[in-house]
Amino acid sequence: MPGSLYTDCVYDVRDVVPIPGVLPQQNIMHGKWNSPPLTAWEWVCTQVATSFEQALQTYKTQATPALTAKMANAGCKTQQPAKGDTALRFLCDNWEGLGACKAEVAALGGQDDSGHCGLDGTKAATKLAAQIAAQLGAKRCAVSATNSHTMLCTRPWKVGKCKALVEQAQGGSVGWAWEVSCLAQDDPQFIDGQAQVLASGPVQLGTFPLSAGKRRVSLMIIGKHAQSSGYFVGIDKLRLYPAGPIE
Repeated sequence: MPGSLYTDCVYDVRDVVPIPGVLPQQNIMHGKWNSPPLTAWEWVCTQVATSFEQALQTYKTQATPALTAKMANAGCKTQQPAKGDTALRFLCDNWEGLGACKAEVAALGGQDDSGHCGLDGTKAATKLAAQIAAQLGAKRCAVSATNSHTMLCTRPWKVGKCKALVEQAQGGSVGWAWEVSCLAQDDPQFIDGQAQVLASGPVQLGTFPLSAGKRRVSLMIIGKHAQSSGYFVGIDKLRLYPAGPIE
């Protein structure tokens, strides 16, 4: 029984029985004591503490295997306890698993102030970068060859998506050592496509009979100009006129 609970017990019993008798010398061993308690208040609470610890140990023995298996599936392994540490502690290799561990602690009525759930930040950042690379597509984004926590993307919008996924997974600031970075990487093909723009001028796409009401207009590109080095295209504006030539 934690010391604070034991102290509360002694005070509560004292309030109910304000004048206890003196205990005879009995061989009562509990915790740090190597001699019998001095009062009946302490003797009563010692019996409660012993029963409480026995029940707690029984529950721990029954619940630990299932909890350990559940945490393992979330990427959290049990840690080797330090000498004298009887608490169950987990080390997770991803942020989602860390959140699941803290949720389990809270569901059991505890708080993670005591460090029941920890994070291997190096493994977590490496794993997250690989997951984001797979999600965004290796053609435009890849993990840096020199830093497993850095994503290199050749398109600006991919960099934005990468940062959004990192924020979703890591939450707020996690420190530079564990933060997954999303950086832009030059792509000569993409830069050339931006710099060398061939203006087509007005293009008449055809005549289409439209009945009254809302209509959806779509444009499909089915090829490319012989002088084009890629497939980049932009539409400045689309204008609709009554049937006739564009002026």
